[in-house]
Amino acid sequence: MSTYINAPRVNSKAQLRVPFHEIAPLVPRVLHAGIMSSPYFASGSSSLLIQSDESRKQAQNREICYKKLKELLVQVYEDTVPGETSEEQKEKVKNLKEFEKEARLKTKKKLSSKKASRSKRPDD
Repeated sequence: MSTYINAPRVNSKAQLRVPFHEIAPLVPRVLHAGIMSSPYFASGSSSLLIQSDESRKQAQNREICYKKLKELLVQVYEDTVPGETSEEQKEKVKNLKEFEKEARLKTKKKLSSKKASRSKRPDD
């Protein structure tokens, strides 16, 4: 006769709490708003609170918390800071600037000729 014993799972949850005033000097100011609007930000304590209970080992859960913190910082950076401008975009902007310059000069010449036609001529 075999007996099955249901052993309770050991609580291995890990929490990483980082007060915002400690992390603020370490990250660029432009990222502060993105960090504060993340789901990990606890406004009551003004800190980041990251939890993990994915693994049965607390050490692994702790590592997962640090990994989530790193992913949060990278994601906020990518959402906030614009990337490199592509060559296509540079060419498009260059063409738009040239078009705008030509349109401005054309308008300027048109207004100049209109003004010149209104002025008195010496042979009148």
